[in-house]
This record gives sequence, C-alpha cells and structure tokens, in this order.
Amino acid sequence: MGKKILMSFLVKILIILFNLSFLNNFAFSHDYYLGKLTIDHPYIIETMPGAKVAGGYLKITNRGSSSDYLLGAESLFSKKIELHAMIIENDIMKMNMLKDGIEIPAGKEILLKPGGLHIMFKELNKPLKKAEKEKVVLKFKKNGKIIVKFAIESLHNSKHNH
Repeated sequence: MGKKILMSFLVKILIILFNLSFLNNFAFSHDYYLGKLTIDHPYIIETMPGAKVAGGYLKITNRGSSSDYLLGAESLFSKKIELHAMIIENDIMKMNMLKDGIEIPAGKEILLKPGGLHIMFKELNKPLKKAEKEKVVLKFKKNGKIIVKFAIESLHNSKHNH
C-alpha cells in the first residue's frame, strides 16, 4: 500500500512540474500569427539615455505557398522607422535602407538580427529600458497589419539562437 501512495504522489509531482514548465515557457514565449506568417520573439536591445536610434529583431516564418513582404512598421516610441540591411562595401560596413521591404519567401524563414537585416527605429522619444515591452505595428504586403510587443532586452542577454 505504501508504494502505491508514493508512486501516486510522485506522478502528481511530475504532472505539476510539467504543467509549471509548460506555463513558464508559454509566459516567456511571444510568437504571433498572421495568416501563414509566424513572427517569433520580437526584441529590441535596451538603449542608453539620449539614444535616438534602436534596432528591432525577430524571426518571420512563411508557411504559405507564396512570398510576402514586410513593408514597414509604426510605433508610438519612434517617429521614423526604416527597414535596413547591413552590407559591406569596400571593407566598410554600411546600412542600406530597403525601400521595397524585406521578402519572406514561401516556405522559408527570415531572421532579422544584429549585423544583418533589421528594423531601425529612429528619432526615439524615450529610452527603451530592459524588461519593458513596446507595441509595434508590422505591415505586410499580403497579410496586412499586426500589433506585436517587442521585448526590451539587455545588451548582455540579446544573443538568440533562433
């Protein structure tokens, strides 16, 4: 009888731990869905006081059968937003504004990350502080608009392996 009670108790503990683990992952996960697009972990690296620009990063997966384009974004914390790609020209790294947007090919994923494709928030009207979240409207050519919350992350914790 004692072994049955102990096994029952251990099973209940395992179920509780599993549920807590699931809820914890769910609470820290911030994926968004728009049509056949998945927007995964949008984040901005915290800014120093007085900074006027910040980079936005995320992963977009297109599960559809045709390409879509990220055309731009809007926010209340930034007066101007541009889509950029980092390029190396004559051994100098430069930012190239993408006026036609960023293509998300059918069946593929695009990673916006430091040193590559990114969303450039310009003319910030406040510092972006670690652990806060900022709403941004992302605009896509085919799938329309979606509001996502960009997590503000510490410079030291911003290395993601998506």
